[in-house]
Amino acid sequence: MSVFSSGPETGSEGGWSLADLGWSSARAEEAASVDPAGVPGRVIRADRGHSLIAIDGYVLSVETSSAPAQPAVGDWVTLDPGVGSGRISSILRRATRFSRATALSSDSTGSVEEQVLAANVDLALVVEPAIDLNPRRLERELLIADGATRAVVVVTKLDLVSDIAAIWNSLEPVSAHRPLIPVSALTGEGLDRLRAHFEAGTTLACFGASGVGKSTLINALLGEERMATGAIRADDGRGRHTTVTRELFPLGNGVTVIDMPGIRALSTVASAEAVDDVFEDVARLAAGCRFADCAHQAEPDCAVLAAVEAGELTEGRLGAYRKLLREAARQRRRTDPLERDAELRKQKAFGRRRRRNPDPKRQRR
Repeated sequence: MSVFSSGPETGSEGGWSLADLGWSSARAEEAASVDPAGVPGRVIRADRGHSLIAIDGYVLSVETSSAPAQPAVGDWVTLDPGVGSGRISSILRRATRFSRATALSSDSTGSVEEQVLAANVDLALVVEPAIDLNPRRLERELLIADGATRAVVVVTKLDLVSDIAAIWNSLEPVSAHRPLIPVSALTGEGLDRLRAHFEAGTTLACFGASGVGKSTLINALLGEERMATGAIRADDGRGRHTTVTRELFPLGNGVTVIDMPGIRALSTVASAEAVDDVFEDVARLAAGCRFADCAHQAEPDCAVLAAVEAGELTEGRLGAYRKLLREAARQRRRTDPLERDAELRKQKAFGRRRRRNPDPKRQRR
């Protein structure tokens, strides 16, 4: 290990062991089979062109522009031991990943590519502030957080409200089967209940809009002020945006947490199945529709529309479901070459039909 001369010494700040970062025997076997001579490590921060990678007792700044693939925070990697400054030789299998679609600047077709934001996340902490409850925003964030194995809805700033029932009435129908845990980082209320979901070796990721208290929550879990936090605004009680990059921290017992910057809009590479999982109440009702491809617009015997009419489902919830389905489908068409080609063929076929059968009304003009 002496080939890596940079980084803090063992026991100093950041000099964690692999066990601190969630290393397991299964990962050790995988690394040995993929790159027997490589030195294993975990990406604790990924910036443009370089990453911070923790190995046993050291944290290295590694240039990644020439890496076989661009690493994401949370990735397990192996490093080439023959290069003094460290070089990524392989990225191990990603058990889970969070991605977003980014535009290809050199592509005039409007197509996008998938950018992995974080990898190997087991539990998503979807953070909502108690003073600014927004079910529509939570639906979108749950869809973004769908890349994790499990999700928990964490309602922060509990110390600033008195009506706990309002939180449940507003968010419980949206959180569905996911635990809903109100907490106060200031008083510590609810933190033990939240920690009960942290199994040994679990990697967490905090999701939520800017200023909802993600960094403050992480500081409370760490037991120290490691994350910068913004002052509370007087007008709405929300904090200012402070997180600008994704970074991983160990919490103990192999549990790690990633602070994710606020994501303002759906840019994830989502699927219709992921939307159905977030809107499981709508999907369950849809199973009772007469037609399997019912769009829940004006079709006869639509169980979803019947539920809206009966007051069992709100129009806002159904409208959000339709909107996110459309957005997810559009993103999939832009990121999946097969779906993009199928959409292009569909548009060309439509154009040919229009030319063969022009609209008489348009001709009369």
